[in-house]
Amino acid sequence: VVGDLDRVHPDTMSQPAPGSPPAAWHSGPMTEPVRVGLVGAGPWAQIFTAPMLAAGPHTVLSGVWARRTDIADALASRFGASGFDDLDALIDSSDALAFALPPDVQGELAVRAARKGKGLLLDKPVGLTFDAAQRFADAVGDAGVVSQVVLTNRYIGAVRDFLASVAGFAPHGGRATFLGGGNIPGGYFATPWRLREGGLV
Repeated sequence: VVGDLDRVHPDTMSQPAPGSPPAAWHSGPMTEPVRVGLVGAGPWAQIFTAPMLAAGPHTVLSGVWARRTDIADALASRFGASGFDDLDALIDSSDALAFALPPDVQGELAVRAARKGKGLLLDKPVGLTFDAAQRFADAVGDAGVVSQVVLTNRYIGAVRDFLASVAGFAPHGGRATFLGGGNIPGGYFATPWRLREGGLV
């Protein structure tokens, strides 16, 4: 994770004016939902990210951008938002950006948003190689914005309980196994990059 949103609750985070620098984010009562733009309109964006952002109450879907404008428009219209054909226009009209893109595309576009002072909700992995991920992390760190990687299982009750229990001692290591069909040809999530790169965290 680049940055740490675990310590930031929406009720205690106020928003800056659009285009404000990162320093404008500060602790205080939140008065309006955070306007989050969605970058990407593939399967994960359609079944998870867009519905989550539109459901609120602390967020509102400010718009959708995708390489194919027809898909962006269709997804945005399902949730009363607008499709964008200009990524920078979406960035400028949002307080934060959520990404649902292949990792080799996400990094470059997320850095553009970070340099404009926007918070980031990122898909995993953040890069296809360690060096790419490190360059991305450095750029986001230099921008000074809040960011988090979507690690959905981290917020499941059993996982939270496990993490709390291991906080009381110093483990030497750990092992976890996850079975999924994301890179099985013909599957809903079998996108080209997953089929090409295989299982990545």
